[in-house]
Amino acid sequence: MNKEVSESGLRWKHPPIAFLICLLISAMIWVFMNFSKTYTQSLSYQVVCTDLPAEYEKVSTSDSILNITIKASGFDFLGYNFKNKNRVVQLSVKQLIDKKGKRRAYSLTKKELGEYFRENNIIPYSFVEIEKPETLTIYLKH
Repeated sequence: MNKEVSESGLRWKHPPIAFLICLLISAMIWVFMNFSKTYTQSLSYQVVCTDLPAEYEKVSTSDSILNITIKASGFDFLGYNFKNKNRVVQLSVKQLIDKKGKRRAYSLTKKELGEYFRENNIIPYSFVEIEKPETLTIYLKH
């Protein structure tokens, strides 16, 4: 036994093992309960344009970062997809400009981009909205 005798009587040298086990179990329950909740978070995603029409060689955008609000559980936020370097949104230029006619610049509102994200499951978690920018302009160059 880990007991130490003193003038006032018997005392424990270390806390009882049962207390430590209960403390560990309660900490694990607290962590599980907090991380299993659903959280709404605004994250910055880098914009990458893909799938250019054949007649264009280069593309640029008015903004290179989109601020997007998503919902996910606390455990999801610990994952690989939420590291800064991994937050990239790939936009298919052909699909976005398909019904807009032939031009060199295309402006897309938050609403249009939001619909595109929902239809194509661009964001792997529950997409809520695009906060910024109000409009994203895509410039195409020959």
